[in-house]
Amino acid sequence: MQRVPGFLPIYIPPLRGSSIDIHPNAQWQQNGLTVAGGNGRGNGINQLSNPWGLYVDDDQTLYVADRSNHRIVEWKSGATSGQVVAGGNGQGSGAHQLSNPYDVIVDKERDSLIISDCSNKRVARWPRRNGTSGETIISNIDCMALTMDENGSLYVADVGKADVGIRVFQSEYLFECAKKVAFLLLKTLLLQILPA
Repeated sequence: MQRVPGFLPIYIPPLRGSSIDIHPNAQWQQNGLTVAGGNGRGNGINQLSNPWGLYVDDDQTLYVADRSNHRIVEWKSGATSGQVVAGGNGQGSGAHQLSNPYDVIVDKERDSLIISDCSNKRVARWPRRNGTSGETIISNIDCMALTMDENGSLYVADVGKADVGIRVFQSEYLFECAKKVAFLLLKTLLLQILPA
């Protein structure tokens, strides 16, 4: 919970992670249930080819970075096939294409997907609904994995430079929100100080 003096608390949920505490002695089933793919390697809507990163939404919708098919596939809970929601237009560097996506997360604030488009050396944002193309939000980066914290900072695993490491990027959206909050605080303060 984030608090700004004089305003109601703001809750921004984490975009990846779990609020469920798993007991340290938890036992895991040894035979899992297939919830996406499972129909052999391929490029059909019920198939995957080298699935890499995945993200599970609050409603149990699964987003899969289908790396060798150069697409992100959405699988609704209980579905027998998925729906391509990003890429899927052949391997390439166009705004409507992906090239070996390794990871995907959901940006709930903007209702979009954030994708590590590794071979294109970019992090891309695609609309989550009815998107036909994406936009590059970070370029010249060998992104293998990504996540976002509750403040909207994006963490990216960059493996392409000599100083392989995790880089953090601040959202311009957060700066805009901070400016608006600062303006409201200043306005409130001035109204209290200045005579009517």
